[in-house]
Amino acid sequence: MTNQPRSLTILAPGEDVTAEQIQEWKDKHGDVFLLQEASDIAADEEEGFFVEAETKPAPTATSLLKVYVRKPTRQIIKFAAQKSEKEKADAIRFTELVLRNVWLAGHEEFLTNDALLMSVGNQLEELIGIKDLELKKL
Repeated sequence: MTNQPRSLTILAPGEDVTAEQIQEWKDKHGDVFLLQEASDIAADEEEGFFVEAETKPAPTATSLLKVYVRKPTRQIIKFAAQKSEKEKADAIRFTELVLRNVWLAGHEEFLTNDALLMSVGNQLEELIGIKDLELKKL
């Protein structure tokens, strides 16, 4: 990692990436992940519930906020942990540092909206690939 900040590819509202771009990222980085805001209506439909139309239009696939990321490496996790500790920062800063270092393309709101950033933090265990282990006293 260098001391130079990495420029992030910010998507304009309604903009998305192409399948070809995703394949290029997969070829370069391996696994690629999409984090997007959940559509309450889609979640309810998956559960088998019917939801009446609300006053605002339902989000479409192109209107949802998205960020494409790669799996963080051990070096990225270590960097974020050390920098957060040095800055006496909290878990939100740790999440932001990880996100900035795995960011491939996305909507800026993931960096500026605290609720979205905290939601990314909630997905870090799965993104990192943390496994559940069983502890047995012998």
